[in-house]
Amino acid sequence: MSRMGASLVSSVWALWLFVAMFGVVLNVPLVWGIGTIYIRADGSIDPLTAPITTVDKVTYTLTDNIASSSDGIIVERDNIIIDGDGYVLRGPGYTGTGVSLAGRSNVTIKNTRITAFYYGTWLSSSNNNSISGNDITADIGDGIRLKSSSSNSISGNNIANNEDGH
Repeated sequence: MSRMGASLVSSVWALWLFVAMFGVVLNVPLVWGIGTIYIRADGSIDPLTAPITTVDKVTYTLTDNIASSSDGIIVERDNIIIDGDGYVLRGPGYTGTGVSLAGRSNVTIKNTRITAFYYGTWLSSSNNNSISGNDITADIGDGIRLKSSSSNSISGNNIANNEDGH
């Protein structure tokens, strides 16, 4: 093998080792990838492979980081709690919504790190919801977007580095 070929192989191995160690040290999965997740009106989670669990169809808890190429989580059910348990919900960086509540009431979103969507959270025609204890950052639009919504509680969140709603 030529010196150039050996150098290239060494560089590739060094890069692979760096990425592997970086992921282990920071406890960050090397590969994320899932489309939009739905919490359906009947309480089911779609797709079934989504890293979200529920035992009572009331409390939904993330069990791993989620990366989406469009919207993150679309909620179609009222009277529920979404507990991010400190996990990251990451968007593609230029489009989509992290958590979408359209026409929803009595939904709590808590302990979730939402980043890199156009909107971190979107509430449209939604009432009596709670968004608390979340880290909503690096969205190119609004961190939290409210449209035709009332009586919602937004408290104790870190909302920073968004275009608006920061």
